[in-house]
Amino acid sequence: MMNRNLFKLLQLSTKSVSFNCTKLNYKFATFPSKEQMRFQKNMGYNGFQPNIAFKDDLYFPLDNPVQRQGLEDLINHIKVNPNLAIEGRGLCTILYIIAREGKDEPFIFKELERHLYKFKENLSPRLSFGGLYASYKSNLASPYQVSFFEDEFTRNSQQINAYEAIEILQTMFENTTKVNEHKIQYFHQSVKPIIVSNFSKQVRPYTGNLLKLFIGLRNMNIYDEELHELILKYLPYRRGLNNVKDIAEVYETLCDYKEKGILKQNIDAHIEALEKKLTTKDDCRWRYNLKEKRFYTYDELIANRDNYTIKDQLNHKYRFSNPELIEKFNLVQSDKDAIKAELEARERSRELENLVLEMFELKNRGEVAQTEDKNTLKGTYENVIFVKEGEELEEEEGAEEIDNEPAEEVDEGLDFDLKSSNKPKVKKEKGQKQKNKNN
Repeated sequence: MMNRNLFKLLQLSTKSVSFNCTKLNYKFATFPSKEQMRFQKNMGYNGFQPNIAFKDDLYFPLDNPVQRQGLEDLINHIKVNPNLAIEGRGLCTILYIIAREGKDEPFIFKELERHLYKFKENLSPRLSFGGLYASYKSNLASPYQVSFFEDEFTRNSQQINAYEAIEILQTMFENTTKVNEHKIQYFHQSVKPIIVSNFSKQVRPYTGNLLKLFIGLRNMNIYDEELHELILKYLPYRRGLNNVKDIAEVYETLCDYKEKGILKQNIDAHIEALEKKLTTKDDCRWRYNLKEKRFYTYDELIANRDNYTIKDQLNHKYRFSNPELIEKFNLVQSDKDAIKAELEARERSRELENLVLEMFELKNRGEVAQTEDKNTLKGTYENVIFVKEGEELEEEEGAEEIDNEPAEEVDEGLDFDLKSSNKPKVKKEKGQKQKNKNN
């Protein structure tokens, strides 16, 4: 059952499916929370203030199964009512979501094509992008539908963002309804000017956009000198290009361009920068074979799993960049006995502090009447150690049991019976006796 509050946009009882965000009688996007509404009220905003989702003409909520079921109901409603009146935003949004989700709905594309003539030269830039994206990616649109959205995209090219143009370039490679010559011609005519004009603000600052543009040009076999010069000026040297698969893909592509002489410009410096990344980055060095330009197989990784250094294991190269630091680290590593003794001393000190805290808790509860200082507790701790050593000696050498001779009484302050008395029990100092016997 559809969520009533979330999918009032369907309006199944009416004759039209409206996607006009100015109508607030349905919950097309997520409404602001109570905190947001309170903030808006304090800032002096009266009435409803739409959030950012309302600014995207192609927004459709698909965050959970209930919302996805709403999309299925909308598609089924269009199938049952083929003569349904629909607005331009609804038409482009449905086509865009179907293509993005990879759904095979040729009937929807065929039925909605009958409404295109109503919106000629009347679609916003975002809607024209969504329609062209769906026409290219789905391969379900007719040649007339593809041409219609191409004209709308060209008409709105001055207001379309560069990353939308890059997505169109990527979907061109997936399209099979148009020949490559037509798509390459359309790219130079309508898509390239958008990328070049917005390159400094919308492409250059983002490594992902640079990488998508580079791979899209390679897939479409578009060897544009201007675009490649802009891309290669920044992409190989970006710190954001840190994934070994992305680095290897760009490196292999540039090597292929160099061998075939595709690009007229000199790309040796760009190839060297990528080789440096593949040889210096730990993740790249052990996963990628630079000589053979391929990734190591699973069996090769298993065979080389023990061929690592302390630098690779710790993965902190900056600590070992200075030769003096490397020498100091080797000296510290060689003195293992001193390090072991230091650890044992710290452990003994920690146990002594725990014993002091335990005695403090006992005194604080009034369960120990006598006052003991830290030196007494330290002696008690050493007696406990002697007892443990004496017991281990008996087990190893098979010594005879110690006779119950009178011994000095030591107030441990630890063994006591809460039920019988608050006074601590007296425990014989077996460890001290064993020590005297051995002497």
